[in-house]
Amino acid sequence: MSVVEIGDRLVLRQIVKAPQQPSGLTYVGSLTLPFTDCSYVVKVQCEERGTTGVREAILIEQLIILIEQLMAKGIVRSSDGRLEGTQDLDGPRYDDRFPVHPLSRTRRVLALLGQSIVLDQVLQDKPAFRLPL
Repeated sequence: MSVVEIGDRLVLRQIVKAPQQPSGLTYVGSLTLPFTDCSYVVKVQCEERGTTGVREAILIEQLIILIEQLMAKGIVRSSDGRLEGTQDLDGPRYDDRFPVHPLSRTRRVLALLGQSIVLDQVLQDKPAFRLPL
């Protein structure tokens, strides 16, 4: 979960993933505009269809190759086999490589919504809920 700005309001931005049956994940992204007495939520839902796990499989294979190359050169000596900064396969830095993946689409739509939301004057006048930062 993170806090972003829409206009002059702080908004909660969140993406969660839920398992599907028999396989795959559904990614649910939301923008929550909190006020003192209510909130508004805009939600995006993208599910994996067809062959699942392709993004993760490709990235894991590439990371294994990279770690093996670095270890062969003596650059990486890790007791647990992890290379710092490579654990987050869901990170946004991979979205351009996998633009149709549901996680990439969820982030892209949330960003577009964040740029498109305009609050009516009635909502602009409502006191905002103070978010812990």
